[in-house]
Amino acid sequence: MQVDFDQKRGLLRFGSWLLRRTLNCEEKLREAKELLARCEISEDRLRVLWKEQVEFQTRPLPRMSIVFEPYDSMLTPFRALEEPGRDSH
Repeated sequence: MQVDFDQKRGLLRFGSWLLRRTLNCEEKLREAKELLARCEISEDRLRVLWKEQVEFQTRPLPRMSIVFEPYDSMLTPFRALEEPGRDSH
């Protein structure tokens, strides 16, 4: 009995949450469509710009060796000061 009641209450809460979420998403979609309708840029152009943005933001990061390579020569004099056999970190 108690388990059945808890299951029904859980389903009711989930249903209420899902309804709120759905209504919120529908409102956001309506707002986005209104904004897009007022936009002076064509939808095709916006798609191209979106694709370029995604490609830029998801490109692989440069290797760290490439980033630090110019500074490597600056460290050479300090490496010469390291004692032989000493564990360097």
